[in-house]
Amino acid sequence: MLKEFKFRTKTLLLKLLRGKAVSAFKKAATTPEWLDFKELERLKEQYPVKITWEKYEQDSEALFTTPDHTSANKVLSSLGQNNNTLNILELGCQHGMVSYALKLKGHNTIGIDIDSDNFSEVAKNAGVNFSQMDASNLTFEDESFDCVFSFNAFEHMDNPEEALKEAMRVVKKGGHIYLYFNPLYMSPWGLHSWLELAIPYCQMLFPPDMIRSVVEAQHLWYCNGWSCQAYRELWKKFSSQLSILKYKENVNPFHLDMIVRYPSCFKSKTDCFDDLVVDGIEVLFQKK
Repeated sequence: MLKEFKFRTKTLLLKLLRGKAVSAFKKAATTPEWLDFKELERLKEQYPVKITWEKYEQDSEALFTTPDHTSANKVLSSLGQNNNTLNILELGCQHGMVSYALKLKGHNTIGIDIDSDNFSEVAKNAGVNFSQMDASNLTFEDESFDCVFSFNAFEHMDNPEEALKEAMRVVKKGGHIYLYFNPLYMSPWGLHSWLELAIPYCQMLFPPDMIRSVVEAQHLWYCNGWSCQAYRELWKKFSSQLSILKYKENVNPFHLDMIVRYPSCFKSKTDCFDDLVVDGIEVLFQKK
């Protein structure tokens, strides 16, 4: 009973906070666009970094040797996969451990990434093929794959539209494209800087040069800057060529107090409130 009461109370408080945030956003002016350095220093104290680079690197090291069965199962369950062997392409494969897990399940897998440094020898030795390649300029023949997928890489691709067009080109008619990615740029953790700057929405509150002055550039994983609204428009653009079989937008209801406190910083960058709270997208397409 106590657990249920706490859950209901938390849900109600989040609902009330969302109402305040929406109201503040709608009424906001578009200036000031940015906060100053003094406020950056104050918020850094309020939101200290909680994850160390050492701990992160230890966790990352484990990814290089452990097949990612959870993500692989997401792909296969979305496809409603039967016992047929599939030819599968992974975009932005990083260490390649999702493709490795799919390989262990009997599928033919190829991973591509613009950076070859992270690809695991474990995956390579298991028979996962790897090519250093830009997702927006694939060298594969038309209709080469039964499935093209990507996990937590699409938000980093410089040109998502070209990457989607290339995925459409290389997947077979009736084949599938599965994308799962987060966090989106305008959402609380969209800058991917939490290992050095743990202020939610910092990319919306402070200009890039100011952020670079307090965070080592090589440790910033900059997103492509695309918003939820931009991705929705992209899906519509190719609706004549792709059917959407599954679609989900994940909402992050936390840190809405930032919008209440600094509404002009957000209103100056988007007119769509959803851009600020939708932090991830999962979509399954089928090529017509």
